[in-house]
Amino acid sequence: TLSYRFVETPTFGFYASAGGAVEKCVGQRYVYANNTLSEKVGGLQWSARVGLGAEYWFVPRLGLYFAPSLVYYFNNNQPLSIRTQQPVQARFEVGLRFKL
Repeated sequence: TLSYRFVETPTFGFYASAGGAVEKCVGQRYVYANNTLSEKVGGLQWSARVGLGAEYWFVPRLGLYFAPSLVYYFNNNQPLSIRTQQPVQARFEVGLRFKL
């Protein structure tokens, strides 16, 4: 992920980010009543992500951040999942951020 900071002060920051990811499914398992079927999964799951973020530094090296983003999962013939059924997803990350 690459990011660009629009605003950066000692106590506040605002940025935009864009990037992607590659994931590998190692297996899938189907359970029907008392029957179980396990299979290997080929290929990779590619995704792209864009977002904005804001951070507030309440002490010099510790702050809070909020980073909403949109993620798109490309159709890569992967097993049925939330990513294949809803390829566009919204994420809302909130957390602590440390500066080293």
